[in-house]
Amino acid sequence: MKPKEYSAAREALGWTHAKVAETLGLGWRTPYRYASGDVQIPEPAARLLRLLVALRLTTNADRFRKLVEASAMKVEKNFLDKQTSAVPKHRARAR
Repeated sequence: MKPKEYSAAREALGWTHAKVAETLGLGWRTPYRYASGDVQIPEPAARLLRLLVALRLTTNADRFRKLVEASAMKVEKNFLDKQTSAVPKHRARAR
């Protein structure tokens, strides 16, 4: 995905760079780097953006917003579950 295609996708979605970062789980600077061409957009992120644009163009705005929010909550929950399960069950006592 070239910077112009990224910018067109973001515009079609009506999203700010901050919203792209939040939805794709990126650092806050990364979408700006995509737009400027400083960083190449990884193919998985490019595919996801293309799918989001297709979904946005084929469904109403309210339904689209609800789908994206529900998906984001599931991703966050899975992340938190993994973080919790990564903590050792027995911790060394502090001295």
